[in-house]
Amino acid sequence: MKKLTVSFMILLLFMLVAVGCSNESSGSQQSSKGGNKDSEKTIKLTVSTALLEGAAQSKGLRAWAEELEKRTNGKVKIEQISYGGVAMDAASTLEGLKDGIVDVAFISNAYNPTKTPLTNALQPVFLEDLATSAAEIQKQLWEEMPELQEEWRKYNVEPVAWFNGSNNVFMSNFEFDKLEDLKGKRIRGLGEADSLAAKNLGGVPVQISSADAYGALEKGTVDVVPFPPYALLSNKMAEVSKQVTDFRHNGAFMWFGIAFNGDVYSSLPDDVKKVIAEISSLPSEVEHEAYFNDAIEGLKLARENDVRIVQLSPEEASRWQKAINPPAVWEPAIKAAEAAGYKDVRKKVEEAKKLLEEYHKKNPSKTIIEEFLEKEKKGEL
Repeated sequence: MKKLTVSFMILLLFMLVAVGCSNESSGSQQSSKGGNKDSEKTIKLTVSTALLEGAAQSKGLRAWAEELEKRTNGKVKIEQISYGGVAMDAASTLEGLKDGIVDVAFISNAYNPTKTPLTNALQPVFLEDLATSAAEIQKQLWEEMPELQEEWRKYNVEPVAWFNGSNNVFMSNFEFDKLEDLKGKRIRGLGEADSLAAKNLGGVPVQISSADAYGALEKGTVDVVPFPPYALLSNKMAEVSKQVTDFRHNGAFMWFGIAFNGDVYSSLPDDVKKVIAEISSLPSEVEHEAYFNDAIEGLKLARENDVRIVQLSPEEASRWQKAINPPAVWEPAIKAAEAAGYKDVRKKVEEAKKLLEEYHKKNPSKTIIEEFLEKEKKGEL
């Protein structure tokens, strides 16, 4: 009986040990499964842009965000897109993105020219058309000039897509016909080069954000706002303008893009980074279509509001071009990049200008206002 009791106790002990081992094994599997679930957690991103929601670039940004979610099968989720500088105003974008206030942002060297001097220098302005060519040129420069990449990455920022850029017309609260009529007028200037161009035209540069342009023109804080023609619709500038002037040489800004906070980008899985690379051209494609369509609709709205629409004659446009003096406008930017330690800046600028000029020769185009006036004359609107 004693032997039976001892045997029973030993059997019971083995059973308890076996159950404990089984539970431990089961717990390990659950932990492993939990770990897999963690690795597949949704990546939630916040996005900010200083532009209004109706801007052509904002439409490209939104299309990019939607495609990123779609192609990752929901693994990436854009939790919020803040428009109009609500999360960060234009001047705060670079620092805010660097510090992780948001995960992704619309960027532009125009917001921080002193911090991105080489990018700023590589922006030949007042060429025929940036709205169709800049993205292609920027991508080539970005890939061929590692200094550009380093310039942004030192601020913990990782650009992943570039837009086409901006072509401006003049939206004014007065009517005029010649260059001399701009003397003493307050003209919005965004950045040093834009402001110098306004000054060379006889105006007084005033720095205001795109979101404030409507109120400034309405109240007379500024008299002229150089703006892409789509802003007649997106920013409702057709309501406060009395004249829209196409001065033909109207390329304004390259280097509009979408960028990640560097730490956020580094933490992304490789398959997500692959998708981001695959959709890098989408924002500029969507922007280009929206740019043209919204510009035409904006000009139609301007007509309905009795806004005068003017395209300068080639002779008058040439006078404007000489007054603007693009080489002098960009000289400070070139010197600033050289002072920052970049080598062969002038050579790099000439390369960028040559790329743009060659593109325009191969792809001749009319300005949007020129196309609008022709369609209007033919009764096609």
